[in-house]
Parts: sequence; structure tokens; C-alpha cells
Amino acid sequence: MMLPPLVRAFVIRRLNVAFAEDEKVSVRGYGDTFAGMVASILGKHYQCKSVASIHTTHTYQPSGSSKRGKELLLSILESMARRYTHSKIDFLAPVYSPALETVPLRYHSKTHLIPNAVAVASEDVKANYQQAEKLFSLVTVGRLITGKSVLPILEAVQQTPFTTLTIIGDGPNRRLIENWIRSQRMSHRVKLVPRMENKELVTKLKNFDAFVGYTEFAEIPKTVIEAGLVGLPIVLNTPKYRLPKEYDGIAIHWVDGQPQSYAKAIGSLIDTPSDRELSGRDTREKFEILFDPDTSNKRMFQLLTAAELDMLPNHQTHNDGSNGAA
Repeated sequence: MMLPPLVRAFVIRRLNVAFAEDEKVSVRGYGDTFAGMVASILGKHYQCKSVASIHTTHTYQPSGSSKRGKELLLSILESMARRYTHSKIDFLAPVYSPALETVPLRYHSKTHLIPNAVAVASEDVKANYQQAEKLFSLVTVGRLITGKSVLPILEAVQQTPFTTLTIIGDGPNRRLIENWIRSQRMSHRVKLVPRMENKELVTKLKNFDAFVGYTEFAEIPKTVIEAGLVGLPIVLNTPKYRLPKEYDGIAIHWVDGQPQSYAKAIGSLIDTPSDRELSGRDTREKFEILFDPDTSNKRMFQLLTAAELDMLPNHQTHNDGSNGAA
């Protein structure tokens, strides 16, 4: 495979870094494709520990998705990079349990689940669950792509009086969504925001009454984590695959992905303010424990500084009984 030598030559030629003899160094790649490949190359070059965090579940594809042309070529290159990373990296660190299953069995001994470190400032936490406006305000955040359709949510809003929806995100399906909003004359109730910086998003989430989402991917979206940490009640479609263990005991309002199911859940939240406050606060409290930055950062530090694998406290590998990737 010619890709790694080419990448190595490119990176080493352009990166000229010197470290003191007593300086402790490690390298982390955010992702197990190209970033992971570079991390493993740099780790070997500088003789230090390397780790690749895994944020995607490439073994699951939504129905109706297909790759061609540049997308197909990129997918092939990513697959090559991923195989190299899994083979050469010192550690693999999935950020949620579904990503564990993307790691081949032979690499499970160096695979450690380290949850996403997500922080929300106290001033950005939702404190008032009474509707500020006459209309119940919903928000959904994410890429407008196949497998993350907002159409069921739009149709639910259309069926539910006194609701508004803000869609934050962009993607190849944006034109489809714009056409639907226009054809259904819903522009007075639906707002499309193609782009918003994450820092601004987190500060504004508390102004909404609930977060709604739809995904066919086996994932725990960072936007869902942020909404939960803010304290918003969350409405999500039940995963096609098994429910990630991170959702165990979380007061999420699960729906079947159909507009009628979303409309029923939204209507219930509108009718029972106490329920939306209870679910919002419960989700925030449990997510604060699951995705605590101090805990995640400490586990990553321990992983990269432990002299021996057996020295790692709370050693957690892929041990949930599933088969993992082939």
C-alpha cells in the first residue's frame, strides 16, 4: 500500500519539530482515517505514544445512500488509511459505544472507550421551562444529508399547531428542504440557518423549548449531547440498530421516525410543562456524568502515559459481547 509512505514523506518533510530529552510527548489523531494515519506515523517517528479517537461508525450506512465519483474514491482512500491506523497506532479510543464495533477483533486489546469531552457553561444551562412565547419552539441541528432527513420533523411541525422549528445545518439536501418549506407555505414557522459556530449554538440552545432529531446512523451526535447538557427535553427516533448503552436510563422521548410519532411526542411536551422540565433536568444530570471533560481528559492522559497496559485503571476495551468489524 503506497499511501502511508507518501503521507509519511509529506508530513516529515514539512514538520521539523525538536523536543527536549526530558519532554514527554504524545500524539493524538481526531479520527481513525487520515488523522489517525498521521498520528501513528508521527508517533513512530518521534518514538512516542499515539492514539486515534473514533467519532464515526463507517460500518453502518443509511438506506438510499450511495457513493460515486469523488465520494467513492475518498471512501476507498479512507478505508486504506483506517486499516493502516488500526494496525500501527498504539491505542484506539472510540468516543461512544457504537464506534467500538467498527474496530476489528484483533485490535480490541488496544481499544479503549473514552467518551466525548463536552462542556457547557453554567450560564448556558436552561433554567426556565415555561414557554417564553405563545409558540412552542423546536430546534434540530445537523448536516442535511441522506440518513439525517428533517422531513419527518417538518411534517410533524406542520401537523402540530402553535409550533416553530429552527433547522441549523447545511448539506446536499438543503435545496430539497428549502423547496418543501416554500411549497408547503411554512416559511413563517420554519427557519433555516445554514451555519452557526458551535460556541454560539451552545449559548442559544437554552432559548428553545425542545430538541428534535432524526438519524439512521449508529451514532450519538455531539449536538444531542450538547442539547442534553443544556437541559433541553430531547425527541429522537429509536435507532435501527441496538440502543447505545449511553442512552440507558436517559429520559429521551423516543419515536418511531414517522411524522405522526414526532407530532404525538411534541404535543405531549407542549401539554405537560412539568414533564419537559423533569426530562430536561434528568438528561442534563446524567449526561454531565457520562461526558464529563475532566474524567475523559484524565482517562486519555492515563492512556498515553501508562508504561504498561495493565497499569491502566478502569481498563475498558471492547468487551460488550459483540463481534466487531471484520
